[in-house]
Amino acid sequence: MADGQKVTPQELLAMYKKSQATVARLASRNDELTRENSELIDKLSQAESSLNHTAFELKRTATTPSPTHASSSRVVPIEQTGKKWKLAQLLGCGGALLAFVVFAIASSLEPPSVSVGLISILVAVLCAMGWLAARVGAWWHHG
Repeated sequence: MADGQKVTPQELLAMYKKSQATVARLASRNDELTRENSELIDKLSQAESSLNHTAFELKRTATTPSPTHASSSRVVPIEQTGKKWKLAQLLGCGGALLAFVVFAIASSLEPPSVSVGLISILVAVLCAMGWLAARVGAWWHHG
């Protein structure tokens, strides 16, 4: 309304009723939003509780040793277990293969070299025994 205009009582009553309807509509919407907010807060609280429980379980299982190793006081990294046995097996197998190659070359010569052939067979047998000893040692110490 412009300044200086007069408002009739009927118009004033109509504006009052319209404002009352708007206030009622806004109050109703406020109640709906409050209920939705409460529901969301409850869901968030439940999710937080579940997350805290899961985090606690993860932390507990990560720091608690398994029952099969609970009595063991030393930690054995799997990556470093048996390196010397693996090296001994590699040397034994490689030495035996090399000795067989030398034997094959010595036997193909004209005339065949008997002494080199016998020495290479002896080296191959010793390397094979070393490989077998390394296998047994690895089994004995690491299962």
